[in-house]
Amino acid sequence: MDTRSLRQFVNLADALHFGRAAEASHVSPSALSRGIQRLEDHLGATLFERNKRSVRLTRAGDQFLDYARDALADWDAVRNRMMARDGKLRGEVSLYCSVTA
Repeated sequence: MDTRSLRQFVNLADALHFGRAAEASHVSPSALSRGIQRLEDHLGATLFERNKRSVRLTRAGDQFLDYARDALADWDAVRNRMMARDGKLRGEVSLYCSVTA
């Protein structure tokens, strides 16, 4: 399951700043912006009001934030229970690089 877009959304909702949220998400600000736009397109709702100086949650974004936090907490709990069954350390390592770098 790919929870990346939910985590990026929560990071931006917490920081209300693309630079800090991008750093917390380990992506560039432009990649974060594209990811949020894709999420908004997929949901059919605007989650953030943004301009050059500020970012804030819309009403839809505030409602979606509750869902995103619950979904991520549930996912982490299930994943941890599954990994604890056999006592082996498991996980995922993702490496990203910018094509423009």
